[in-house]
Amino acid sequence: MADNETPEVPEKPSAVKKLLVPAGMALVLVAAIIGGLHFTGMVQFGKQAPPAAADAADGEPGAEVGEPVEMITGPAFYAALRPPMVVQFNSKGKRHFLKVAVDIMSHEQPTIEAFKTHDAVIRNNLILMFQDLDFDVASTRAGIEELQADAEREIEDILEPFVGERAVEGVYFTTFVLQ
Repeated sequence: MADNETPEVPEKPSAVKKLLVPAGMALVLVAAIIGGLHFTGMVQFGKQAPPAAADAADGEPGAEVGEPVEMITGPAFYAALRPPMVVQFNSKGKRHFLKVAVDIMSHEQPTIEAFKTHDAVIRNNLILMFQDLDFDVASTRAGIEELQADAEREIEDILEPFVGERAVEGVYFTTFVLQ
């Protein structure tokens, strides 16, 4: 009985199966790499701005296309005014509170050093400025952006005698709580 049966011989995989498995693995690997690059922002897919719009966005308003644009080079330096300021203000007969943390950005290290040196004067002037808020204006995005521009002018007015120029390039509210 055992003599009549032939032992089963395992089938050899075909050449197609030998190629499909590594090809499938390579495809999954390439998709994972592209997905990772897209996720990190190194590769972007989707709509891009038309070339004319991209040129106009890079330059100043009214700048001609092809006209050289002054590029800011070098690292950006940041400084924080801490702890956050808590300001009480009245608007339309109601008492409100604002908690705000202010950071600045400049490409000039002396501006950052002057900001840190004169932070008491900056804090004082910003608190006085924030006490004149209108709650309805400050509770909108446009109002907050206007407030950032006002804070930037206030900080620049304080620092200009020490750094000799207006070198604060950005004011950021890293905390902004309005009640």
